[in-house]
Amino acid sequence: KYLKARFEIIDKNLLSAQENLNEAYVYYKRINNFRGMARTSNLISYVYYQQGDYQSCENNSVRSLENYLKVGELDQISMIKRNMSLMFVRMGSFLKTRKLLSEIELEYKDNLVIDNLRSYYHLKSLYNIFTNNYKEAEDALYKASKLSKDLKRELFRQYEISALLFLHKEDYKTAEIWAKKGIDLALKLAKESTLVSQIKRIYGDIYLATQKFELSEKITNEALDVAKKNNERLEIAACYRIFAQLEHQKGNHDKAKEWFKKSIDLFRLINSNYELAVTRYLAASTTLYVNGEKSSMLYLAKEYFESENITQYIHKVQKELQKNNGRTAKGSQPAMTGFCPTNVNSKFQCPDIIAVNEEMVKIRSEERRV
Repeated sequence: KYLKARFEIIDKNLLSAQENLNEAYVYYKRINNFRGMARTSNLISYVYYQQGDYQSCENNSVRSLENYLKVGELDQISMIKRNMSLMFVRMGSFLKTRKLLSEIELEYKDNLVIDNLRSYYHLKSLYNIFTNNYKEAEDALYKASKLSKDLKRELFRQYEISALLFLHKEDYKTAEIWAKKGIDLALKLAKESTLVSQIKRIYGDIYLATQKFELSEKITNEALDVAKKNNERLEIAACYRIFAQLEHQKGNHDKAKEWFKKSIDLFRLINSNYELAVTRYLAASTTLYVNGEKSSMLYLAKEYFESENITQYIHKVQKELQKNNGRTAKGSQPAMTGFCPTNVNSKFQCPDIIAVNEEMVKIRSEERRV
C-alpha cells in the first residue's frame, strides 16, 4: 500500500495515494511498527502539502515526528522538522519557522548528512528571504552551494531560491539568470512537475516587474497549466495575482478585480497568510478600489505583517495608508459607509460594510472568517 501510493504520487493521483497511505498506516499501527507509521504519516503530510491543506499536513507531520521519536531516528526527526518548517514558510508562519530552525541547528545539525544539510540551508535561506534578511539568505545559499551537487532536485532548489532572492532584492537581471538555469534543469527533470510550475511562475513575476507584459502573461499561463494538473493551489493563486496586475496594466479594471478576488479567496482558503497579505497590499495599491475598500485591505495586511514582524511591508503598507487617508481628507472619496440603504429593486441585498477604523476592521475580518 505504501509503495503503491508512492507510484500514485509520481502519477499525480493524489487522492488514491492518500487512500492507500491511510490504509498502510492502519496496518502498520496494528503491528506496532512505529517506523512504518512514521514514514507513512510523513508521506501523507506531503500529499496534503501539495494540495495546500496545511492544517492536515501539520497534523500528520506531528504524528510522524512522534513515531520517529519512539525509534530514535535523529536524522529522520530533523527531516520532519525541516518539512514542517517549509510548510510554515508557505503558510507565512515565520515565528514558528524560526523556532523549528533553531531546534534543528541546536539539536540535530551535527547528525545531518550532506543532502539534509543542504536542504536545511535552502530552508534557512527561504525563511530569510521572506523576512527581508537578505544577507543571511545569501550566506545560507553560499553554504549550500559548497556541498555536493549530485542530486539534481537540490541543485534546482539552489537555482530557484537564488532567483527568488534577487527578485525580492529587485535585482531583476540577476534573478532572470538564475531563473533561466532553474527552468532549463526543471524541464530536463520532468516537463510537468511542480518544479516547472514554480520556476515559471517566478519568471512571470520577473517579467511583470520588468514590464515585459506579454512574456509575463505567456509564461504565467504555462505555469498555471502545470500547477492545475498538480493541484498546487498556492501556485495557482500566485498566477491569479499576476493576471490581476497584468489586466490592471491593460486598463481592464473589472477583469483585474476579478483576478485579485480569486487570488485572495484561494490564499485565504489554504491559509497562506504571507501571500494573502502581499496580495491585499498589491490590490490596495492600484486604482481599482475606493478609499474605504483600500483601507480595509491595507489594515488587514498591516495586522499580519506586524504579527510576523515583516518590517519591509509594514513600512510599505503604512506609506500607502497615509496616501489613502490623505485623499480621504480632501474629500475625494467617502471613507466609510455604516448602513444599508433600502433598494426597492433588490430588497434583500445589502452592500458590503467598508471599515477603516482598526478595531472595526478586525470585527469585519472575524465576521468574514465565521
